[in-house]
Amino acid sequence: MSVFTLTAFGQDKEADVAKALLEKGVAQYKALDFRQAKATLLKVNAQMLSDQGKKTLNEHLGKVDTGIRGQAAAKEALASAQEALKANKLTKAKQLFAKAAASQYLSPANRSTASRQVALITRKQQAVALAAKAQPKVPAVLAAAAVPTPRAPRAEDKPKATPTQPVTRPTKPVTRPKDAVQRMLDAVAARQVKARELLAAGKAALSAEPAKAAELFRKALELVPDLAEAKKQLKFAEGLLGSDKEPAAVTRLEQRRLIARKRADLEIDKALGNSNEILARAKKPEDFQASANAAQVAMDILATNKELYTPKGYRDKRALIENQLKFAAMKQAEWERKLARDQMEEKRRMEHERIARQQQQKQLKIATLTGRAKASMAGRRFEQALQEVERVLSLDPKNRWAAEQKETLAQFIILMSEKDAVKTRNVQTQHVLVDLKRSEIPWWKELTYPRDWRDITSRRTKYEVTAGLETEQDRRVRMRLKETIRELNFDDIELKDVIQFLRDVSGVNIYVKWSALAAAGITKATTVNVHLQEVTLEKALRVILEDVGAAAPLGYVVDSGVISISTKDDLATKTTTRVYDIRDLIVRIPEFIGPRLDLRRQGELGDEQGLDGDLDRGDVRLGGADDRDGVRREEEITKEEMITNIVDLFKATIAPDSWQNVNEVGITEMHGQLVITQTAANHEKIVDLLGQLREARAIVISIETRFISVQSGFMEKIGFEFDVVLNPTIPSDFPHAHENFKHFSGAGGTNPLTLGSATGAAHNLGDLVNWAHTVGGSAIGMDIGVATTPTALNISGAFLDDIQVNFLIQATQAHGLSRILTAPRVTLFNGQRAYVAVTRQQTYVSEFELTTSPVEGADAVRQEVNIDTEVMSTGTMLDVEATISGDRRYVTLTLRPQVSTGDLTQFVITGGDPENGTEFETTMSLPDITVSEVETSVSVPDGGTLLLGGLKRAAETDREIGVPLLSKVPILNRLFSNRGLARDDETLLILVTPKIIIQREQEELNFP
Repeated sequence: MSVFTLTAFGQDKEADVAKALLEKGVAQYKALDFRQAKATLLKVNAQMLSDQGKKTLNEHLGKVDTGIRGQAAAKEALASAQEALKANKLTKAKQLFAKAAASQYLSPANRSTASRQVALITRKQQAVALAAKAQPKVPAVLAAAAVPTPRAPRAEDKPKATPTQPVTRPTKPVTRPKDAVQRMLDAVAARQVKARELLAAGKAALSAEPAKAAELFRKALELVPDLAEAKKQLKFAEGLLGSDKEPAAVTRLEQRRLIARKRADLEIDKALGNSNEILARAKKPEDFQASANAAQVAMDILATNKELYTPKGYRDKRALIENQLKFAAMKQAEWERKLARDQMEEKRRMEHERIARQQQQKQLKIATLTGRAKASMAGRRFEQALQEVERVLSLDPKNRWAAEQKETLAQFIILMSEKDAVKTRNVQTQHVLVDLKRSEIPWWKELTYPRDWRDITSRRTKYEVTAGLETEQDRRVRMRLKETIRELNFDDIELKDVIQFLRDVSGVNIYVKWSALAAAGITKATTVNVHLQEVTLEKALRVILEDVGAAAPLGYVVDSGVISISTKDDLATKTTTRVYDIRDLIVRIPEFIGPRLDLRRQGELGDEQGLDGDLDRGDVRLGGADDRDGVRREEEITKEEMITNIVDLFKATIAPDSWQNVNEVGITEMHGQLVITQTAANHEKIVDLLGQLREARAIVISIETRFISVQSGFMEKIGFEFDVVLNPTIPSDFPHAHENFKHFSGAGGTNPLTLGSATGAAHNLGDLVNWAHTVGGSAIGMDIGVATTPTALNISGAFLDDIQVNFLIQATQAHGLSRILTAPRVTLFNGQRAYVAVTRQQTYVSEFELTTSPVEGADAVRQEVNIDTEVMSTGTMLDVEATISGDRRYVTLTLRPQVSTGDLTQFVITGGDPENGTEFETTMSLPDITVSEVETSVSVPDGGTLLLGGLKRAAETDREIGVPLLSKVPILNRLFSNRGLARDDETLLILVTPKIIIQREQEELNFP
């Protein structure tokens, strides 16, 4: 119960975390912090939410991406509006501000700012429109009105008088409002430029001519009344000039000193003001240093103009500057202390945030791992759940839930492993039983492919012995070369056009080395005369090259997916090395010679006496010497000899002259593989030759020999026996009674007659009555007439009186038929000799020797018996050698099929030693074997059946026994005669059926 309680508690906690994250994400979404809201919502575990929570989560996840894009577009519109406003593009700015104000994805403050800007631009546009309507229509008037006239012009400035011309108002405005506004703005800009020029001129004349400078400053203010710098300079110039109340006795020198001191004060004040401004906005140590430098500039100015000041004035100024330097230093120290405090505080804050963040991540990771562990437990993935729990413990070793779950999960895993082992054992047991049943399937076909043969073929393609001899590109090109062309008709067609035609038809890359062909007298214009039908592209290419290469033989090679055509001499200069696996071609196929299932005298085999019951293998009619293990020894060759034969075959059949250059070509054998260095054309011939050798070996023959024995029998017998006894006292005293006479008791009744066995030997008829009648066996077939054949009708009776009468009536008809099939089958390679034997071996005592020896110290003898045993083998054997004809339609067979049956006959031998008075008695066995065999050489068509030999036997026995004279009387003869007929037939047929199995043919038939 604790496991499920802790699980529920963990689930509640995880659900709370998910709910809190969802609420936080929704709040961030409402606060228009879409990016942060998306990050928070993606952390929510939807499985821990209620249905309403899942719905809310899905809704906000669906809207948050739209919010992000909308907010980015609104912010971009707001920024673009501000840029347009600075560039005085009011219409565009108004549109962008309106777009930003209408966006629901901006904060209320930004939307309010955008709305205010829209209102301001609207009012400005309206004011400009009204101003345009109020201006006169003549541009000259607009320009004159734009220039103020603060003072009366001087005489030299007055314009000359011109006659006054009447001004007529045009019927239509000469300028549009928009052009008038632009002209007004241009006039304002011109006044500002002019004011700046007057200000610069005033500054230049300030030191020498303060009065002129003051006049220039006033003109600048007339043009731009709010020009602050002009006001400041005018005030300074007026200070230099003094007021009307100053005494007139001031000398010009004092005036200059005063002007110089005023200028020095102004520069000192400017430097100190600059120092204060820099100090006010100081954010880094360089700013404080700049402020101190500005104050130091003031100190330098004061030191330079020290003679202009009185001692007290100098001290006051110096104290002021020093105070500024101290103030700057103090501010810098305060800023540094504050910076240090801020840095420490920031460091503590960051450390606190880092610890909090780590703790939060740790808790979040623990919660995630806990959720995964619970999900794995729910899915019965206990190993994965244990891993998650162990990770939780690595993060929090004191986690009680993880510690308890670890123990529980370990137990669960052990139990599940045990359960899985039991399940696996049961499944494997079932598989074993199914495999056993599958092994009992009696496949009747000579060759059966597995169901997944296509998959096996596909998988093994890359592992076949020729897989490494050529690339996949070369294999595809060769497949294209095997395609059939319906017709080729080239009459005086240039070689280059023929090659292009082959490229178009085959779709392969064909490269012609024209330089090598030109050296042989063959050019692109050499004509081709070829007419072919239904040929492969490869054959067509060879014929074309032979047609144009009369003077110098041409050839081609396939390399890296390209067919290269050149002269054979040129191709022979390029050799490559390839490895050929021939281990499947050097497997020895021995000749297995079958045993003979017959008994021969040892004297015939070279022994002195006795019978030989062993499996005699001595027979040379099928060729070769024999050995006791059934393998022809003298014809075996070693693998090294087989490899030498294959190498010699290559050198004798594939460009024999090319092997003479041992520096460029050669063959080396290594562990059943040949490393051959040759030209590409010769490599193709080697591959083709090896393929033919393998195809020739991939042929086997399945041979079945059938021994069919058919036996039939017919028997018919009818008999009537009639006996009369005159005044008998004891039935057995009847004179001359037959030895088979049935003695009757006085109580009457008789036992049924037993027919016994009649083998055709002479019978002692005895008296006329009381003998058993049998037809007799034929010694062949079924022996249906022997005494063991039951009687179909048997009636007997007796009449007891002074005259005793006994009678017996018998009638039987029988028919029998039996068929016996013995069909040994063996599969062997083409040209191989093999056998199959299914035999029964019985051991019997063939010779024994009894020896006696006296016992020391006693009046007794010791007897010892030494015995020799032999083996009698019976059963079925097929010994055959088969060779397939060149057209693969007939099979030449040399056969020795044999079927033998037999038994052991036991007899007793007695003997003894008269001298010591010992006697002995022992049982001996003699084997009795019946053998059916044929030895012949024949030719049989593939799948056909040939009658090798056979035997027919028939026997008939017709017997009639009766009383002389009486058995010849018509009608009455039935009472005084017995008649029987027995007929037996036996037919033995020996048939053979070969079946040629070509592996490629069988594969195509099974998998078309």
